Amino acid sequence: MPTLTKERDLERGEVDARAVPEYSVHLDAVRGAAALLVFLVHARMFFLQSLLNHHRAVSASTLGPVASSSVHLSRTVRSDYAHQAVMVFFVLSGYLVGGSVLRSIHRNDWSWKRYLVHRTVRLWMVLVPALILGLVFDLAGSHHFAGEGTIYSGPPGQDLIPPGLSNRLSPGTLLGNLFFLQTIRVTPLGTNQPLWSLANEFWYYLACPCLMLSLLAPWSWWKRMLAIAGMGAILLFAGQEIAWYFSIWLLGALAAWLPLKIPARQQRAFVFAALTIFLAGNLLVSYDHPNHFPVDFFLGILFSILIYGLAHLRLPARNGIYRRSARFMSKISYSLYLTHGPVFCLMSAILVGSWRLLPMGGHAVAVLAEALTVAFLIACTVHFLFESRTDRVRSYLEARLR
Repeated sequence: MPTLTKERDLERGEVDARAVPEYSVHLDAVRGAAALLVFLVHARMFFLQSLLNHHRAVSASTLGPVASSSVHLSRTVRSDYAHQAVMVFFVLSGYLVGGSVLRSIHRNDWSWKRYLVHRTVRLWMVLVPALILGLVFDLAGSHHFAGEGTIYSGPPGQDLIPPGLSNRLSPGTLLGNLFFLQTIRVTPLGTNQPLWSLANEFWYYLACPCLMLSLLAPWSWWKRMLAIAGMGAILLFAGQEIAWYFSIWLLGALAAWLPLKIPARQQRAFVFAALTIFLAGNLLVSYDHPNHFPVDFFLGILFSILIYGLAHLRLPARNGIYRRSARFMSKISYSLYLTHGPVFCLMSAILVGSWRLLPMGGHAVAVLAEALTVAFLIACTVHFLFESRTDRVRSYLEARLR
């Protein structure tokens, strides 16, 4: 998944390091909030009984493939927010990555080599340590707690971890996840179900330039047709589900492509209205149907409208707690997203034992706080040791490949 502030501002070349525009800070805040929402919703699903009595049958979408109908278990309405947050990631990624492709084509300096280095380094700098860490946690947890009825056994009454964990810890599954084949040829590795969205992101990264070059590059007709064929082959390989959701990702790119036409006096009112409608939409939509795509596309439209409005806010942002908090959460969001699943599984086995959801009370709050703290600190460590060095690795590889 696609920190935002530094990478985006340098790509756009619009601000220096001391003058960050408002829209950049707001997008950082959105990305950080989406990652935190996934983190907290998944923690609730691992440890706490629902605070609501209203449950319904929906597909396993918050941790697994977005339109799977193979598992239908009771889930609170609130858990759908994690899935909706992933749709925010898709649109935001389309805005940032698709927008950078558009600008590169417009400047006539497009380079597949530079683009692939940037995108694969961005993904692998967190994915590789997350895969290794998750594998170690899953092997240790499933071995130490074997036969004790913990979450590792895939017990009934939950749809977090399917039975047969050992089958999802094979070397082939590890390699498949490393090369973004989860949900296409292999399952997500072990208990790290959030890995499903990385396959979508990677194949969108490849399909996007093919589409935009075919439409916008000053190419001959046969080069355009070749680019379209390349996009078709990529999406055909990735599968129907990933191909459909590419349209949601492209909504973000569309927001980046549209000219900024909202008058200055109306910009904040537009953003407020778009934010209100987006939040209301997320509260009111229903995932009762096993095919989630229409709802997800609708929410993608609402969020892309919000992004378009935010992009107009170009005044320098105040250097206060909001800006610093937004930047920090945005910086660690990718590491937080990719590492928390296996940590929650291990903490559930250690702190709860045999699988069950805890009723709200002092003990449950203490267990939840401990699990959240451990998972958050591990994510921060992965960010500090690996993700924070992304730019350095990119520069090194670009220098070697010249």
